[in-house]
Amino acid sequence: MNSNQLESACNPTSDSSLSTPSSACNCHVGYVSNPSAKPGTCVCAYPLMGALIFTALKVKLDSKLIPALKASFPESIPLITSEDQISISIISDVVANISIFPNNSEAWTASDANTITSFLSSSAILLPTVGPYEYLPFGQYSPQGNEVGLICCVKYP
Repeated sequence: MNSNQLESACNPTSDSSLSTPSSACNCHVGYVSNPSAKPGTCVCAYPLMGALIFTALKVKLDSKLIPALKASFPESIPLITSEDQISISIISDVVANISIFPNNSEAWTASDANTITSFLSSSAILLPTVGPYEYLPFGQYSPQGNEVGLICCVKYP
C-alpha cells in the first residue's frame, strides 16, 4: 500500500471521550483497530479471520480459555510474535472466532496470509488443554487496494 492508502485506512476520531485505542479509531470497512498498536495510537489493520471449530473438547469452551488459546499461536506460527496480535471470541460451546493482526503493518502479504492459513489448517498448532480443532477461514483475504487474492488450497492427506 502506498502512503495515501495507509492514511485513508485509519483516521483518529476527534471524540475526546473515547479512552481506549480500539474505540479511538475510525477505520474503513474491513479494517479494525489493531490491538497490538501502542496505547493511544490509531492503527487500523486488515486481520486474517476465521473460525476455530473444536472437534473433541477436553474442557468447557468459555472466555476463561482465551488467554491459553492466544498463547498457543505465537509459539506455533513464526509470523506471529505476540499474543496481542490475536483476538479470540467464543461464539458457542464448540466455536470461537479468531482474528490475527499483522505486526507493524496494515495487512498481511499474500505469502504470509497463506502461511498462517496453512499452519492453522494443519495439525502444527496443538491445543493440549482444549483439544483438536478445524480452522475455517472467512473467505477471501483481500485488503482494500491490495491485490492479495484468495487464500487457497490447503491439501489434506
